Amino acid sequence: MRLSFLCSFAASFASAAARGPIPIPELIFSFDAAFGDNMVLQQAPAHAAVYGFVDYNAAVANAIVSVTMTPDGGGTPTTLQATLNTTAQTFGPDWGVRPCPTCVAMPPPFNPWNTPLASWKVLLPPTAAGGATPNYSITATCVGCSSAAPTTISLSNVVFGDMWYCTGQSNMWLPVIHTYTRNETARNITLGKYSNLRMMAGSSGSTVRSGATIPTKPAPVNVTQPWPIPYGGVNGSNPWMTAAQAAPAGCVDSGNCPLFNVGATCWYFAQGLADLGITIPIGIVDTAIGGQRIEEFMPNASINVCGNRSGAATPWWDAQLFGQQVIPFVDMSVKGFLWYQGENNMGAIKGNSGANIGYSCLMRELIKGFRSVWSATPGTTDPLAYFGAVALPSGGSEGNDGVGQMGAMRIAQTAGYGVLPNADLPNTWIVQACE
Repeated sequence: MRLSFLCSFAASFASAAARGPIPIPELIFSFDAAFGDNMVLQQAPAHAAVYGFVDYNAAVANAIVSVTMTPDGGGTPTTLQATLNTTAQTFGPDWGVRPCPTCVAMPPPFNPWNTPLASWKVLLPPTAAGGATPNYSITATCVGCSSAAPTTISLSNVVFGDMWYCTGQSNMWLPVIHTYTRNETARNITLGKYSNLRMMAGSSGSTVRSGATIPTKPAPVNVTQPWPIPYGGVNGSNPWMTAAQAAPAGCVDSGNCPLFNVGATCWYFAQGLADLGITIPIGIVDTAIGGQRIEEFMPNASINVCGNRSGAATPWWDAQLFGQQVIPFVDMSVKGFLWYQGENNMGAIKGNSGANIGYSCLMRELIKGFRSVWSATPGTTDPLAYFGAVALPSGGSEGNDGVGQMGAMRIAQTAGYGVLPNADLPNTWIVQACE
């Protein structure tokens, strides 16, 4: 698969002049892809963030975005003015500045990897989960967007609780439909169980932010594409749903439960918390994609800390999924992270984090990198937010079955310490899976 990709990459580079630059994003005043009705925002003591984009035609310097949070059923609304940013890169500074191979033949109107897009962001006051008015409506209004009249967008049935971000490769992607207890879980939901769980219900492999991977099929000049692409909204590929919406009555018999598309590891983690007696709302997001190396999910600044890594010869793959699947969520305050990956790094050096070599080093840098970018705004995600990893099962060697290979990888998944947490990585844990 990688060989065919490299061939298409070379072909696209050679024919860039004939096909023109890639599409210009068609920005509108909007929430980012992470948002939708029925979502969970991180509870106090963290500030939850709400954020999105403003359109190209707005007088950005003069545009004013205000956000109002209103308790359902009465209560005092809270209105805050958002901060505008017209200089941030599309995929954030941690993703790195890169050339656009398919745009080299002429000055492009838009380079998806480097061109700033105008965005807005507001930090909500820390809000406890539950209470007398647990549900909220959130409305954002822009004066100066699209026309002289205000433009208004809104979210409904929003709750505060604990948010968990899940990602990795196919192990984390594997959906609930392929698990033994799927029907039991769905039927329990129809009986009222797991009512505190909410999720982005769709395949984790759906693209969150287009353009982050190498653009090999550019469109004609001045063709636009929606930005951000539909994802977490009601018409998106991964709309936010309550458990009851994801497993409605009769869906087991029809085989059409949205729950069945959700990544199993991510879902059963949340279900396990509920089974342990946690009653506050729990939200889960899963952006895993199969067949990927760890470097593709990492912030660019941290990758080259590590030597003797599997992707050193193909640097154009580095951080692509960080741009595509991770960046849209880094401003969303979270309780912690879940990670299940390693098969596509099995053929490489497992290394030693103390010597900054191999997967052992990459695992340490992934954890530190996620924590760093998510906590960049003080008062949001904890700088030492929880991080859970799943050790590769015995069948996950990808053909690399030599003596000690799997054991070495499992040690590398702990950054070489053999256990999580450890002195280098507090507030972490690792579990063993069977597949």
